[in-house]
Amino acid sequence: MLKKYFNKKLGIYSILLTTVFSVYAVIIYKVLGNSFPFYNDSMSYYYEAYKLYKYNSLEAFFTLDGKVSEWGNFAYHGFAYSLLYGGIAKVIGWQIGTIQVMNILYTISVPCIFIFQKIELKKKLIFSILSLTTVVSSMFFFTYMQDSIHLLFSIIITLLIYKVSKNNRNYILLIIFILLATVFRANWIIWLFALVPFFPT
Repeated sequence: MLKKYFNKKLGIYSILLTTVFSVYAVIIYKVLGNSFPFYNDSMSYYYEAYKLYKYNSLEAFFTLDGKVSEWGNFAYHGFAYSLLYGGIAKVIGWQIGTIQVMNILYTISVPCIFIFQKIELKKKLIFSILSLTTVVSSMFFFTYMQDSIHLLFSIIITLLIYKVSKNNRNYILLIIFILLATVFRANWIIWLFALVPFFPT
């Protein structure tokens, strides 16, 4: 009877996934709220969000070459990150680990998305393990870098493209997510070309 519900590979995948989550939990406990940005990009995300929180300004805090955007005087990362994290700080107050917490939520959201897909359990576990052990996830999820949010965008947009290819629906939702991602990183707009094969002839 137990063999019907127990599969050796599923057991291994489950243990691996639990191990990955456990390692992440330890790192989160050790790092969260106890570290400051240490790299140019990290400092930019951190202090530009703080600038919005403190001074209600989205203009660049600093730039590497002294140049800012022609419109809005934004830094090279644009205004979206500052607006997101500075806006959160406006609501809950400025916390050192806010950006880190959001990165953790982005990273954990990816396996959650797979769990709710209509695919076999083994694939859910495999995809979850792979998503949590990529370079983006393992290196940046507890830092101030913003690769985690783009990993989440990539999974959502890829799944939506897949659904469009299957049922020729969800166009609007896909376009919304691509445009939303583009606000954070301009080259996401290229993903709109993925819709070309589905245009009516």
